[in-house]
Amino acid sequence: MPYLMKNDTSMTRRYSMTTQNHTRLRKLIVGGTPVLTGLLLLFHPLPEQAGMQYLELPQGLALYELMAPIAGSFLAVHAIFPLALALLGLSVTLLLHGVSGMAANVSRAGAFVFSVTYILYETIIGTVTALLIRGGAGLPANEQAVIGDAVYRNFTDPIFGDLPSVVSVIAWLSWIMAVSLAAVALRRSGKPLGACILLGLSCIFISHASMLGPLGMLFFFCAAVGLERSRLREADGRQVEVEPIMLSRRVQK
Repeated sequence: MPYLMKNDTSMTRRYSMTTQNHTRLRKLIVGGTPVLTGLLLLFHPLPEQAGMQYLELPQGLALYELMAPIAGSFLAVHAIFPLALALLGLSVTLLLHGVSGMAANVSRAGAFVFSVTYILYETIIGTVTALLIRGGAGLPANEQAVIGDAVYRNFTDPIFGDLPSVVSVIAWLSWIMAVSLAAVALRRSGKPLGACILLGLSCIFISHASMLGPLGMLFFFCAAVGLERSRLREADGRQVEVEPIMLSRRVQK
């Protein structure tokens, strides 16, 4: 009997340590990802900085000269951005852990589609553009004009270009769907109303090349904190209920 009690205690401790490690990793991802993404977007060049806030995009050498001053920061941000986007999709899925139903399932699918399509969109519009512009430094003006035309074709491509291309629209809608339905599913499961509203408001992040991007990540972070606190309170309540049962089983052994 003492051996059985000791073995049971050892297994309980190992299970508790594993659970704690998973909880720490979960907190790091769902809390750290919006912080990382929000800080990263603070360094994202705004369209106004390149004079690209106008409705009509210039072509050729004019476009090259507009993009050249911001190419370095544009590349630096978009080199890290894909990791942030993948972690954001994972964060939505982690927030939905243990939540079932149609809204939760569609939200998980939306988070996956968002990560894939937005990474593709940002790689083409962000990374490829910055590499083309940087590669043209020191070239004659006529060759820089050719690069500017190539960038223009990338931006205006109906499938892979900037809004309203097919990939960009899918990426935008999938993020809005993912966080909105996640908020609905979490509220239905009893999570705090305020946290669910903030999660839904984080959909504004999709317009990341503006201050809406960092603001959306602030909403997501506050929502994640509120939801994780609620989850921990629920876990503590279950632990209080389970401990007497475990104790009675040990005494019986």
